[in-house]
This record gives sequence, structure tokens and C-alpha cells, in this order.
Amino acid sequence: MRLAAIIAVISSATLMTFAAWPGTRIPNRSTSHVPIEVPSDTEEFEAVGYLMADSGLQIGGYDLATIALDGGGAVEIKRHGADRGRFYKCPGGKVTRDTLNLSCPGTPLGTVSVQGKLVDEDGHLIGNGVRYNQYIMAKVTCRRGARALFSRVVRFVFTFGD
Repeated sequence: MRLAAIIAVISSATLMTFAAWPGTRIPNRSTSHVPIEVPSDTEEFEAVGYLMADSGLQIGGYDLATIALDGGGAVEIKRHGADRGRFYKCPGGKVTRDTLNLSCPGTPLGTVSVQGKLVDEDGHLIGNGVRYNQYIMAKVTCRRGARALFSRVVRFVFTFGD
């Protein structure tokens, strides 16, 4: 109720900006009679594609080769220099319209966690009809027990796939 009173005093041009909260419907500026849906982060979406570290990611003799976004997420770990690796599922992984939150236990690097937003450097959702290279930043952490083997923000490139 209090929020409605605050919004009421905002000019109509500004109201368009502030009303764009996830899950709300707002009128399109060019055709005010056609509402558009603002995606809610809690909505699942079909993420078909992979993330690959922009400059390779070597940790303790292993490479974090790819991160699969479909099916709740998985990470591919391979020995450094090997052609193929093994995918490790991320149970309970969250891949939504703008959130990537994965925790993948049982890898040779311990539990690999990846947190970030699926929004490229230009503010576009990755894979949202954009066909050029899209990059995102995500924090990668590898833990064995309470010990962090690796923790830093990494630049990833998105590629389409199935």
C-alpha cells in the first residue's frame, strides 16, 4: 500500500522504468495498448548452450572445459591436454532467465560452484536470439572440504548447442 503511494507521485515517463519489476506487466511505450511481460527470475527457461572460459581455465592439472546450461547445469572437467573430459551434474542447479547458480560435487577439483547472471556485457540475456559471441562474467570456486583451491571471477563465452 505504501509503495503504491510512492509510485503515484512519479512522472509517467519514470513510472515505466520503475514498474519493470520481475513478473509485472507494463504497457509498451510505442503501442500503449499492448502489454509486454517482464520476465521473472524465478521462471525456468530453456537454456540450450554452453559456457567456455574465454582464455581457458586450468586448475591443479585439470581444465574446466565447458559448463552445460541445460538440465540444471553440469561442468565438464578434463585432465590438462586431454581431448575429452567428463561431465559432472549439478544437483539443484538454478539456471533462470538471469541467474546462474551451480554447485557440482564429486569432481576431481572437489565441489565446483559457478555463480553469475546470464546477461552479456551489453545487458542482453544470453541466447536470446543474439547470434554473435556473448560474454558473461561468473565467479568460479573449487572447494575440497573447507579449503578453497580456486576462487575468482572468470569471463565466459556463450555458444549455442543442444
